[in-house]
Amino acid sequence: MTFDLDLLDPSRPPAADDPVQLRREQFTLANASLALEGMNVDAADLEIQEAVAAGALTSDEAVALYLERARKGAGS
Repeated sequence: MTFDLDLLDPSRPPAADDPVQLRREQFTLANASLALEGMNVDAADLEIQEAVAAGALTSDEAVALYLERARKGAGS
């Protein structure tokens, strides 16, 4: 997994004029932080994140999906 390190540039303004892009950037930064802690996201995580960023899922719906995955076992 690669990360756009330009997002970490404090002189670069966030994509505030595009809420979808802003949410994508926020997820990218969160994923980079998780990776530094040794917790990489998988394809299912990225799919859920993209649905939230695009507005197809609310954050509450995403949490419900994560709880369901955890109950079933994330690797299954």
